[in-house]
This record gives sequence, structure tokens and C-alpha cells, in this order.
Amino acid sequence: MLIGLRLYLVALCLGGLLCSATASESSVGVTVPALTGDVPTDWQVNGLSVRVANQEVELRYALTGRAVRRHEFALALYGTIFNWQGVDDPYPDRAFTELRLSLNGQLVPSELRALAFHRGRDVNRELDALRVAPLWGALHPDEPLPDPTDAKLRALHEAAIKSGLYKDFGQGAFPNWSAMAIRAWRMALPPTKAAQVAINYRVRPAYDAYGIDDRLLASMLLAHCSSRDNMLDRLKAAGRDHVQSVVAVTYSIPVGLGDAMLPSSLHVNATWDQPWAGLRPAMAAVCASRERGVQGMPNVEGDIRTPEQGTLSMLVLFPQE
Repeated sequence: MLIGLRLYLVALCLGGLLCSATASESSVGVTVPALTGDVPTDWQVNGLSVRVANQEVELRYALTGRAVRRHEFALALYGTIFNWQGVDDPYPDRAFTELRLSLNGQLVPSELRALAFHRGRDVNRELDALRVAPLWGALHPDEPLPDPTDAKLRALHEAAIKSGLYKDFGQGAFPNWSAMAIRAWRMALPPTKAAQVAINYRVRPAYDAYGIDDRLLASMLLAHCSSRDNMLDRLKAAGRDHVQSVVAVTYSIPVGLGDAMLPSSLHVNATWDQPWAGLRPAMAAVCASRERGVQGMPNVEGDIRTPEQGTLSMLVLFPQE
């Protein structure tokens, strides 16, 4: 029920109807941490594609090797520390629990280690005794913590509220600890000449509303190899030339695969055919090189230069009409 309230507040705010301290009128987004690990030196990445469908992302790596035996290796994701921010947080799951990795089309199981801290203390044992997962805030963002089922759990529950580990808002207790997740995928590359690794997850983009003449918007367009004139031309061509403001949504997608060297270019295929908080997309832009950009709507596709800093950035504009 609370998740519906979260989405309702976000939609109202971005639609210009409500922007109060209780709604997420903007977000800096949450970027998935880059995967770390040692890819076997007998293998190299010779192809990389990034596919985006609204908020779903897939990175696909084509590997070639000279191996004559199996090579075992692991990739790891070290999540950032986060805590439960309330019902107006658009991205409560900052552990990216839905992220999946596959090798040659087969899902690779992940090992998860979750850590919980409260006021500088490791509280994993307390949560174990309470029968609560450290990632409760990510896995059940809109559900209160479980009610105690016996006297012992009831005493621990009340002690957790008293110590501040739980926050009781009168409608149930919610997490008041910080958590982080460490995930690892262990796999073996077969003694073949080709393999493919795919990563799938849901992006948590940054977003904010800007006036059509806002200098910050102009800077964002320039950073994505576009311009205000390009934006106005596209809005006019779409019959939306009376727009006064837009919601700018920025996708940040790390493209690294452990310590593997990436090819000099990658292929992007991105489609936006769904509204954002009731707003229809009008334009997307991404830099293909230092000077040249790729723009379009509802689809952006092309070969672009692999980002030097390891993170692909894409800008999508949703006019407020």
C-alpha cells in the first residue's frame, strides 16, 4: 500500500501538482557499483553492447579466448551503505537485489553477504535474534517490520525500539539501521574460443525539473553532445513547441567488467516507450565521441566511443505540458 503512495507522490510532484517536503521532486539517482574481479588473461572482451528498455538495462560482453582448459574466476559487487529513507524515497532498494549475471545464457547463482550497522556497531546478531534480514529496507521497503510472535521476540522488539534500532511511527516499526550488500558470482569459462557474459538490472536514474531556458539544462545537453537548439527543434518536430519545462532524467551505467580491457567502442540500443510519472518522453541523447552525439526518440541506437571514465551517461527529456 505504501509503495502506491510513494509512486503517487512522485507522479504528482513531477507533474507539477505537488512539490512538498513529503514528495520526491528530484533525485540524484543511485548508480550500481561497477563489478570488480580478475578476468582470466587468456580471455579478452572484443564486443560490448548496452541495451536499455525504459528502466531495464542489459550489458552484454562477447569474450574470445585462447584457453585450452577451464578458467575459474569471480566477479563481485560491493554495494554502498544505505538506510531506509521513508515512503517518499523513489529508490529504496540500493542494494540492486534484482541484478542478475549470466554466462552463455545460463544464470550464475550469486553469493550474498549483508552487513548491518547502527550507530557504528555491527548489529547483524541482534537482527538474527529478531529474525529480520539486514536488507529488510531494500526487500520490503513499504512493509513494517514483522510483529513479534512470542514473549521473547516481543521483548527483543521493544528493546530494539528503545535503542533506536527500530523506528516506530505508530503504524508499525521500520528499519533504523544502515546496511550494505556484497555479492559474488563464481564461474568457469569453458575451454572454448568464445563466451558471453550478460548483466541485467533496473537502473535508478537521477531526475529533476528544469525550465526550458535553464542554464543547468543547457549544460546537461552539452555534456551529452546536444544543445538547446537541438532540443527545441525536436520538440517542434514533435508538435510540442509550447513546452515551458522538462523533467531531465539521467542514466548512469557503469560498463566495466572487472579488470578486463574493453573495446574502444560499444553498441547502444535504447528505447523509451513508457511515460515517466505520467509524462511522455520527447528526446534522448548520448555522446558517441568527444564531439559527436546520437539523439532520437523513442529509440537511440548506434556505435559510440567507450566512456573513458567507465560510466555511460544518457539523458532523456520528458516535457511538462
